[in-house]
Amino acid sequence: MRVPTLLLYGAQDDIIPAGMALLVTRSVPGSKLILYQDHRHSLAGEAPERLVAEVLVFVREVQASETHLVR
Repeated sequence: MRVPTLLLYGAQDDIIPAGMALLVTRSVPGSKLILYQDHRHSLAGEAPERLVAEVLVFVREVQASETHLVR
């Protein structure tokens, strides 16, 4: 199964270990990981503008590509 997947991870997160973000990224084919070096767990509260911008870019990339469609 191939599903467009965007992972946003705060590198200073003290709840979810960094290794988990890397594991998920490696386990999901075609996934994309964006690290927020100076942020923790609550990216929506800490960097809402950047988060929205990153999600919009990802959605546009997926919409422009047909590789996520099952044939």
